[in-house]
Amino acid sequence: MRTVIIVGILCTAMGAGLTLGLHYGGVLRGAAGGTASAATTSPSHGSSARPAVQPKSSDPPPVRRRRRVHHSAKTPPPKPKKRTPRAELGSRAPYRVLPSRPVWYRRRPRHSFGKARFALLISIDGLSYDVMRRERARMPNLRKLLRRGFLRPMHTVFPAMTWPSHVSLATGQYPRHHGVLGNRWLEQKPRWKYVHPYRKLDVDKRRRKRTPSLFDIVNKAGGITASINWPATQGAKTLTYNLPEFMHGGELTYRFLSSPMQKLIEALYLKDDVTGEGRWTEDEIKKGFGKVMAEDEDHDTDTITAELAATLIVHGKIVESARQRRVRLEAVKQRKAAHARGASKKPQVKVRVVKAAGLGSGSGTGTGAGAGTGTGTGTATGPGSGSGTGSGVTVKVAGTVLTGFAARLAAVDLKVPKLLMAHFVAYDTFAHRWGPNSKEALEALEKIDEKIGAIIVAYKKRDLLDDTVVFVTADHGFAEITHGVNLYKIYEEHGLDEPSEGNKKAPIVTLINSQVAYLYLRKGEGERLETLVNALRKPEYKRCIFGAYVPEEYQKLGLPIPPPRTDIKPDKPEDNAKDASKKGDKGSKKKAAHKKKRKRARKRRAAAPLRHLGAPDLVVVTMPDCRLRGGTKKVISKWPKPRRDAHIGSHGFIPHTRPMRAFLIGAGPGIRQRRRVGSTCRAVDVAPTIAHLLGVRYPRRWRRKRLRLDGRVLSSAIVHDKPRRRSRRRSRRRRRRR
Repeated sequence: MRTVIIVGILCTAMGAGLTLGLHYGGVLRGAAGGTASAATTSPSHGSSARPAVQPKSSDPPPVRRRRRVHHSAKTPPPKPKKRTPRAELGSRAPYRVLPSRPVWYRRRPRHSFGKARFALLISIDGLSYDVMRRERARMPNLRKLLRRGFLRPMHTVFPAMTWPSHVSLATGQYPRHHGVLGNRWLEQKPRWKYVHPYRKLDVDKRRRKRTPSLFDIVNKAGGITASINWPATQGAKTLTYNLPEFMHGGELTYRFLSSPMQKLIEALYLKDDVTGEGRWTEDEIKKGFGKVMAEDEDHDTDTITAELAATLIVHGKIVESARQRRVRLEAVKQRKAAHARGASKKPQVKVRVVKAAGLGSGSGTGTGAGAGTGTGTGTATGPGSGSGTGSGVTVKVAGTVLTGFAARLAAVDLKVPKLLMAHFVAYDTFAHRWGPNSKEALEALEKIDEKIGAIIVAYKKRDLLDDTVVFVTADHGFAEITHGVNLYKIYEEHGLDEPSEGNKKAPIVTLINSQVAYLYLRKGEGERLETLVNALRKPEYKRCIFGAYVPEEYQKLGLPIPPPRTDIKPDKPEDNAKDASKKGDKGSKKKAAHKKKRKRARKRRAAAPLRHLGAPDLVVVTMPDCRLRGGTKKVISKWPKPRRDAHIGSHGFIPHTRPMRAFLIGAGPGIRQRRRVGSTCRAVDVAPTIAHLLGVRYPRRWRRKRLRLDGRVLSSAIVHDKPRRRSRRRSRRRRRRR
């Protein structure tokens, strides 16, 4: 009997120990004696004894914990993995722009699609994310936008320059697709010629052959589009109101205005002899207007940009259907009922032109409202009678006769654009000259904020702000320059012929884009490429040269590759295709040749959008605080003090670095009010997000090829709609199908 009792007690103790062992993730080891046995760990682990407590029935189950592993002398702890040393400078690209898997645009989110009726995209040239956050107290209008939306750091494209970045903002593609490689490049076929996108008139035509833009698809959907001082839009037919940016263009600015924009500028700035309204005469507009917009690029340029944008919104008609008009007027009534202070806002009224003869303002004398028509002596129209002189336009708006400036704008028949893009350049000009943190640059930032506020007030006057999604961004950041590097001295030190910049006959043609240099080797000079790369990657130049990249690494930089060179001999001269064709009978040879032909055709089609006639043979990138220069005796020299001909600020470096980071502010319908978001977005994500909020879709194919966008919709920044409740019948049908 005693033996049976002892065996029962031992079984109970062993069961309790097994239960505790399972709870703690292991089996308790040790001997059990009496009612409270001690469970000890293995001596090889070196841990102290832990008493085993039997849980009562009322106690909660023990919490599962991780076992601590104690390493003894016999089993030493594993050594930490050694970090692989950094590869040789320039041997690999510093970042990768492509996703791990290509994502086609057919994967569209369903939330907030078409929530906005209008879109405003503003670019502040050169404003980095760090300066934006540090100096946001100077920008009250942007802070108001931030309260309604979000602020994010943004990675631009490579090179971090004005023209490729703005084209990526408008298309959602990297330069490998849209083809604008920088502020300047060189095309080798059919003949060598320089391409300056701020003067070249067929840049937009070439872009359209490669990929569509945001204003292309909005215009195709029937929307009015406007672009004011936006780069690389010369000759864009899908822009209704187009004022392209022509840096150092002069008279080209006025010559390549779209017809509606030209009428707007004449109505807004043409000087009238009688009333004195306007700024310039007809000759001064053709010459002086281009000089203000293209040559100086300072506060006057930004003032004209803001005035044109605000005038389009305030004096334009709203193009909408009858249903959209009913919905909008009903929304206006609801807002007036909820906010009694906003009762002064009125719906849009129709404008009818009574008489129009020229542009300007007429004057009349009489007992009523009179206006002269035509040039010379005219008859006044109105309740009274009289005579007047001048060149004017008489417009009747809802039964009221308008004269002067208001009549001139009403006669142009303006329309509110569904998509409005505006570019402000004063900060970039002063940041180049005096530095991004200089007093002059920060003052320009304050004035730009006032102009952005004026555009937003224009939307408020028309009661359109609640239906407008606003994005404020930048094309690149800025870095202060302390040193300069002379590439031509490196060529000379390593036995290469010393070329001059921009000389087509030189063996190595060098085109400089601030901190990036595009190197082109003439025909027959391909064998020098390896010598040139080895020379640029030497350790004595690490102070200023960040890397030298060959075409095999362009895919990671987002650049297209150049056409294949014929003057570089392959490493293996034997042709594998010929060796393979020798094996087998004649039938297998034909099949193998046909299979290889189809494989080559597939590869050619797949690589077609990645090739570009202007892609360089070598890309050289400097450090953030260095810039390429010429005319110095040393390879690396200190940068001179800031003056008018030696700019202290520069850009063009790798976009994923801190100095080159831009920012993105979003607010409006469909945008989440998150104020500050730490995750970084990309410049190519802006266009797909705006298209999604406007309710327009990118085509699946473009120029007979399947379209693949580099950008994606910022799903984390948009409002997620409530999921639809599915009926029981529909769910049953889906279960049966499965």
